[in-house]
Amino acid sequence: MITPNSVDKNIFNLILSLLENAEKRNNDELKYMNEIHNRVVDTNNNIIRIHDNKSVHYSNKNTVLYNKLQELFGNSDLMLDCFYKLKYNIGDYSHPHTDSYSDQTSLLMLSDNFTGGDFTLDSKQVNFNKKSMFVNFDSTKKHSVSEVLTGHRVVLVMLFQKKIKKA
Repeated sequence: MITPNSVDKNIFNLILSLLENAEKRNNDELKYMNEIHNRVVDTNNNIIRIHDNKSVHYSNKNTVLYNKLQELFGNSDLMLDCFYKLKYNIGDYSHPHTDSYSDQTSLLMLSDNFTGGDFTLDSKQVNFNKKSMFVNFDSTKKHSVSEVLTGHRVVLVMLFQKKIKKA
């Protein structure tokens, strides 16, 4: 069973500040995202249901933010491919799914003013509902979020790919 960890308060506040001022993905970057990670961009499908999609896709050109996320959540074998903020409103949820287009998924909780929105990994509920909590897991594992009943569940999603080894 996975146990969430917490990011240090100062580092969490730094991440929030960097996100607030971060450059969003441009049209070319979003086109790539749609081709490679179409479910990430389209959240009105049969797996993830986000009414009035409030996701924010950040450019990897935000080098300070990118490097901080890579340092905190990646490792020497994984490269941060993309990251975005996903806001679940009342009634929003995701069915069990995998992130088959990446190798590791990392989630950082950005809010804690909600009820419902329970996170499940491999059919086991994970106590992941407080600001600054994070989880890292193999992207091939099924995970889901139950319906948000009150408030807003906001999470930073980070998708990592294995680095290509040079011969």
